[in-house]
Amino acid sequence: MTIDPTPGLRVPLRRAQLMSAWMLLAIGTVVLGVGWYGGVDAVTHILPELSSMKANTATLMLLIGVALHPAVAARHRGVVLTTTAVVVVVAVVTLVQYVADLDVGVDELLVVDRFSAGTASPGRMGLNSAICFIGIGLNLFLSALDDRPRAAFHLTLVGLSGLLSVLALLGYVFGVVSVRGIASATEMALHTAVAFTIALVGVAIRLSDRPPFDLIASPGSGGQSVRRLVPATAGALIVVGLVVQWARSLSALEDASTELAFQGALGMAVVIVIAFATGRRLDVVDQRAARAAVEVERARDELRMLNAELERRVEERTRELADANEELARSNRELEQFAYVASHDLQEPLRMVSGFVSRIGDRYGDQLDDRGQEYVRLAVDGAERMAALIDALLRYSRVGRAELQFDDVDLADVLEEAVWSLRTNIAESGATVDVGEMPVVTADPVLITQVLQNLLGNALKFQAPDRAPHVVVSSRPEGDGHLIDVQDNGIGIPEEFRGEVFRMFRRLTSRQAYPGTGIGLSIVERIVHRHGGTIEVAATGGPGTTMRLWLPGAGRREQDSARPVAAGE
Repeated sequence: MTIDPTPGLRVPLRRAQLMSAWMLLAIGTVVLGVGWYGGVDAVTHILPELSSMKANTATLMLLIGVALHPAVAARHRGVVLTTTAVVVVVAVVTLVQYVADLDVGVDELLVVDRFSAGTASPGRMGLNSAICFIGIGLNLFLSALDDRPRAAFHLTLVGLSGLLSVLALLGYVFGVVSVRGIASATEMALHTAVAFTIALVGVAIRLSDRPPFDLIASPGSGGQSVRRLVPATAGALIVVGLVVQWARSLSALEDASTELAFQGALGMAVVIVIAFATGRRLDVVDQRAARAAVEVERARDELRMLNAELERRVEERTRELADANEELARSNRELEQFAYVASHDLQEPLRMVSGFVSRIGDRYGDQLDDRGQEYVRLAVDGAERMAALIDALLRYSRVGRAELQFDDVDLADVLEEAVWSLRTNIAESGATVDVGEMPVVTADPVLITQVLQNLLGNALKFQAPDRAPHVVVSSRPEGDGHLIDVQDNGIGIPEEFRGEVFRMFRRLTSRQAYPGTGIGLSIVERIVHRHGGTIEVAATGGPGTTMRLWLPGAGRREQDSARPVAAGE
């Protein structure tokens, strides 16, 4: 599993890779330009008795620095592939020259080696240097060519290159000449070994997005240990080697056994120091982890307390809402009962008033002047309108009180019956009614017939004066039910009043032009809601009105809606 570095590590790692690239560019440029072309021997040799960094080696170091640069690696993959390919090809040719005892002229291609003239292979880099270039170049080439992890292969190449370069570096540190090269091949120069170490650090950071090198970028204790132990160990070995060299210079080490004992004692001391430093660091990490665990547990306890408090408040609020709903339902039931009783009990006195006023008009009409007869007519008309309103209230109350008898109802049959009931109005107005394919819904047959008959009646009644009514009834599936549209070409409903047409006694037209009680749509809405459906005035692209219903599909035996019905609904 690849471990993404935290934002706090990503920047230092990028800076370390950038520093590695610039150091390689600087080493390659200075050795090639100042040392070989400028003739400054101190740059190519460091010390007169040490091996020189060859011109080919300096050139390939420069190319490795280009390929390692983060900006080049991120934006110019072709440059990375080209430079690393050149590195691998030159190194492989050098390796072949050693193995096959050949000289193809690549060693002094850039400059003639003035230090190894007359030798068997003048200007040729060491065999261990060629192997290191092959390992580093292939690593960078493959990482740019394919992002898929090749853990074992990358680790093998880095491990082999690291072994040879570090071994040569320690050979200089401890003064062991035999490990600076391979057999009789050219030795790896001191600054070449340092440059390879720098390059390997940059390669490891470059590959830190894939295992096993992702441990370098890990924010955990393992990554921290690697980032501290590896530099500390390398630094400790260099210090031990330098101390041994210093002791040799003072003739303090008389024989091999004394030197071995001295190196062992120094190594043990270094290991002890590193062990104590690492232990201290891990102890600090453990303490932080323990404190973090305590904080996490405390946070969990607080979260549990908050959850318990929230649950208590939710339960309390739920009970309050249930009590409020029950109180509202009780108030609505009482209001419905009052409306039913009041409208029922008012009918008889109203009939008496209307009857007696009518008799006065019939019996004493010839004794009344025109104004008196108008008063009688207005009184009778008012009583009749009051009777109609009371009857409408009684019907509205009965809709809320009646028990629904659900059944699967074919709306095509319901509309056929509704059209038949309105045949006289249709004939008188010259209307046309088009009914599309209708679904089967779950509804009370009597009440759903009342709904559709009311909607058709309104579509016929509110007709435009300049055209005959045209009513279109259509349907389509919607969720687990059906949408039914009743569309007409009448006078329409202004957009700002579409939400008010379902209020009781809300009229948008004069009683003289369009008679009625203003309660029909309120009854329709109440019936639809009791069926678990919805009704609205839909927007139309042209003249007229579209009443849109949604009703549950067949097979759903909806119970009477338990939602409280507000007064005036």
